[in-house]
Amino acid sequence: MLFVKQYNEYDYFYSLTHYTHGALICVFDNTIIGTVLTVCAFVYQVILQYMCDIRIYIPRKEIKRGHNTKHLVNKLAEYVAGFFIMKFILFVGTRKQIS
Repeated sequence: MLFVKQYNEYDYFYSLTHYTHGALICVFDNTIIGTVLTVCAFVYQVILQYMCDIRIYIPRKEIKRGHNTKHLVNKLAEYVAGFFIMKFILFVGTRKQIS
């Protein structure tokens, strides 16, 4: 997280989903699936939640008012971190196969 957690109900489960989504974007990089995953993340996080000023907690079936830029940056950073963690894992995996 780049900024202090903005909302108490935002727990590790939600972070894990963002890391996983970012990792899947990496796995399917340069494919239609990767593009769809990227567009879906952008539309959901930026257009639906940030621009509508709401936070959606799907497992809890809750929608709460209020959203801020720091929270958005934290979530997008989790997607990017998941992408690069998977990129590193794939790189190490391919290097071991070459050896």
